[in-house]
Amino acid sequence: MTKPKTPSEIRQELGTENTHVNVTLKQFIQHGIARILNEKEKIGRLYGLTEEGQKKLRDFCTEKKIEYVYCEPAINWQKYSLIVRGRNRKKVIKVMDEPKTFREIRKETGLPAKRVCDVLMWFCEKGIAKSTEKEELTGRGWKKKVRVKRYELVGDFNEIREQLLKK
Repeated sequence: MTKPKTPSEIRQELGTENTHVNVTLKQFIQHGIARILNEKEKIGRLYGLTEEGQKKLRDFCTEKKIEYVYCEPAINWQKYSLIVRGRNRKKVIKVMDEPKTFREIRKETGLPAKRVCDVLMWFCEKGIAKSTEKEELTGRGWKKKVRVKRYELVGDFNEIREQLLKK
């Protein structure tokens, strides 16, 4: 575990069943090795290592002569969990490196139009992204002014996006 993760992310990484991951996480919490970073959430809970857990991981890595990597960045884990618990949300936020149109986001994610539309509307409602409209010239050989809506991330969601891009 290189950073805090949901049980689903841990399961995918290990290739095991969800029940095994959940049982193990509960045991880790009881033994003071792991902790829940967003306790208010019932879906999309994030688990990170405690100081004791990091020490045990460091000792294990030293013993096995492998690189110790664990990073728990100082970000808002409540906000992070809003994104990480939705597959489509993750796909959309990962391509939002700059203001983009609906069409650009749809093309880069490969998601159906309805899903992209739902995610962008939800992002705007939750204050994750904002949309801006402006007039742009378009056309082939002729110029026409059209109103173009672009979506961009706001606040610390750019930092959250960067964390999602890291493995």
